[in-house]
Amino acid sequence: PVVFAKSPRSCIIATGEPFYIPEGNQRIDYEGELGIIIGKAALNVPREQAHDYVFGYSIVHDMSDRGGRQRRVVSMFPGANWFDGKSIDRGGPFGPYIVPKEFLKADHLRLVTRVNGVVKQDQPTSDMIWKEAHQIAYISQNMTLYPGDLIATGTPSGTGSERNEFLKAGDVVTIDIEGIGTLTTPIKAWSERPRTGGRE
Repeated sequence: PVVFAKSPRSCIIATGEPFYIPEGNQRIDYEGELGIIIGKAALNVPREQAHDYVFGYSIVHDMSDRGGRQRRVVSMFPGANWFDGKSIDRGGPFGPYIVPKEFLKADHLRLVTRVNGVVKQDQPTSDMIWKEAHQIAYISQNMTLYPGDLIATGTPSGTGSERNEFLKAGDVVTIDIEGIGTLTTPIKAWSERPRTGGRE
């Protein structure tokens, strides 16, 4: 799997908190995802033991900048710079709850993403290309995962880039995962952000 990082301090916001579209950006995308919360330190974890390292599950809105502004090219690898596409400020809404693993079968949950009430994504987690065990085993080969670390597991089909439909000020994105709840993200213009720099 392709793996990238989002800044927890700059990206994660709670349900109901707004995302502000950067000025001049016309291609901000929604991606509803199941989130895995790690429960104990994990390094070089075998797939068959991966679930033992899970604390629980939540919902992640993996917002993406699809290139509304000029893109930089990473010097060490060809292609787009994933950092500025994925670590946009407030671009990781998360919640509304963390459900302990004992209460969910995370490989059989329905995920539905809506924009202004219109269904854009509707798919079960059983369709994930990279399953929970593979993701934990793969990432833990390269780094220690610590309690509280969050893995966003990938998004179903139906994203804005597939539809050529991107978010604009006034939109409201909701992501439902059965057994967890609904994560809501109002979309606002950059000019509406608080003077504190975007933090309430």
